[in-house]
Amino acid sequence: MTFFDLEKTVAQTPARSAWLRGVRDFAVDLLQEAEENGYNAENLKEAELLNGARDWREFSYNGLWLCYDVQIAAALCAPYELKKTQNGYKRPNARENWLDVQARALWQAARLIFTCREKLFASGHYNEVMVRKETVFYRDENNEFSTSEPYKIYIK
Repeated sequence: MTFFDLEKTVAQTPARSAWLRGVRDFAVDLLQEAEENGYNAENLKEAELLNGARDWREFSYNGLWLCYDVQIAAALCAPYELKKTQNGYKRPNARENWLDVQARALWQAARLIFTCREKLFASGHYNEVMVRKETVFYRDENNEFSTSEPYKIYIK
């Protein structure tokens, strides 16, 4: 599986709200950043997406993504929400600030990436194939033949 396949699957995920479109865009951007850092799409882990941060809140607060409230609001809000928050100059709600909102969106983007990766494997786009290592036959004490164990690989 390549990053291109995974990005394509993420980008084709239906998003009917500004929030979901923002989450989807964050997911595509996270994948592009992971590809630039040289990670493998098949074995991608959340820690690799976090780029050294403990969690998405730390990732957001340390400036590893969007830094300004106005940018975060523009990426995640519908026009009526932008009007209500004065384009991000007001808090999004009583419990959160914009960096908390961004952290929540990034967490959902990571979940979207891993869900799409599992769907790619489950859809048969990538098939699990059982192959054997170099087959070695030998007789054991009961005069029966034994061989090496199989292992899984993924092919396109």
